[in-house]
Amino acid sequence: MREIWPHEAGNFTPWLTQDDNLALLEDALGLERVLEAQEHEVGPFKADILAKVVSTDPGVLIENQLERTDQTHLGQVLTYAAELNAVTIVWVAEDFLGEHRATVDGLNAITDEHFQFFGLEVELWRIGASDPAPKFNLISRPNDGFCTVNAADHQLPLDNVPETKALQPAYWSTFREYLLAHSNIIKPQKPSPHYWADYHVGQSSVNLSAILNTRRKQISIRLTIKGPQAPSDFQQVQRGHDAIAKEIPDPFEWRELSNRKSCHIMVSRSVDPTQRPSWSAQHAWLHEQLEAFYIAPFTNGCST
Repeated sequence: MREIWPHEAGNFTPWLTQDDNLALLEDALGLERVLEAQEHEVGPFKADILAKVVSTDPGVLIENQLERTDQTHLGQVLTYAAELNAVTIVWVAEDFLGEHRATVDGLNAITDEHFQFFGLEVELWRIGASDPAPKFNLISRPNDGFCTVNAADHQLPLDNVPETKALQPAYWSTFREYLLAHSNIIKPQKPSPHYWADYHVGQSSVNLSAILNTRRKQISIRLTIKGPQAPSDFQQVQRGHDAIAKEIPDPFEWRELSNRKSCHIMVSRSVDPTQRPSWSAQHAWLHEQLEAFYIAPFTNGCST
């Protein structure tokens, strides 16, 4: 690692904040985010990277380490997370000690869904004389099940109570079976333990997601255009409004984020995802909208 990135803060952190490299991290985590800052000041210290999840904008802390995990970085992770109000914490290291992996797993077990702790190991691969290529391995992640949390004590929003957490993988598992039976276009994904499920469209600058919201009693399909060309791609899509409306007749929302690194096009329907008897109808609508977004002219017209 030190041959390629001699200095953690001077080499590895700036490298990781580049769009293409951050995308590798996003893929490993299964999360979508927009970079907000790097080496964010926390009192007399500096956190490596502070980012934001695109869909919900909670704080994301990314702490880097170009060697085996140690107690110092564990303390930094917890200190920065508390000071920065980060709810998604990502610890990247060359090698995770068993004790530190157990600590990350333990933090996921004792905290509610509002907090997510990830452990990632980074490797460098070389084939023949090729340039070294990074590979992130996810070694610790939030529990797929739900935590035994007293919702009244924590006063969580409805979307974070254990019943809803347990519902989410069941909802997406059933939707996956629906897609397997009805779609030749959308590739079914592993059931998500979250309120969203992502679907690939073959471009790194475009992300397609299905979303359920039990608090608002709503399901949605959201297409995200990201990367340095996002503003121009978004404007191009807006100019093709009439063509889009032919493919997606439901009213859709245009949302250009203030950071100008990501833009959303979203369509929603008011239904109650907790009502299992209506899942089939909900999944039929999600399927229809996913395919409409997938084949719409703007999806494959964005910059790659």
